[in-house]
Amino acid sequence: ELEGVAGPIPVVRGNLGSHKVGVGKTAVIAGSTGYIGRACVRECVARGYNTVALVRDTFRASSDEALSGASLVECDVTNVEELQTILQEIASGSHNFVNAPRRRLENGQKDIESSPPVDILISCLASPSGIESEVYAIDYQATLN
Repeated sequence: ELEGVAGPIPVVRGNLGSHKVGVGKTAVIAGSTGYIGRACVRECVARGYNTVALVRDTFRASSDEALSGASLVECDVTNVEELQTILQEIASGSHNFVNAPRRRLENGQKDIESSPPVDILISCLASPSGIESEVYAIDYQATLN
């Protein structure tokens, strides 16, 4: 085990792709349409996470096969208020794009109150152009948000 901020982190060795460590957990990935972000989305989906991909444009992102299995949520990560609102909605299960797993009640209905929290938030943010103002806005400020 490794020591993380919130406590011990289990170390899994071997064929990690077949290890379903994320079942019942939610992973949110910012910058999910970039090279590293797409790989993170694929890995989270493969590991069983309820994967939420934050994207600039859901229409464009919906045709990206690397994002299949993830819920696409349009978000301007440079807008701190929008980002906070969306993350709160995802965590509460009230965001309409997220099909978060919920436990079933005895009457067969889904329990909306027991939506899983956001267990992992991964930032793969990087400016696509490298223009100085964009580097500051995305690589620094959006990551800070």
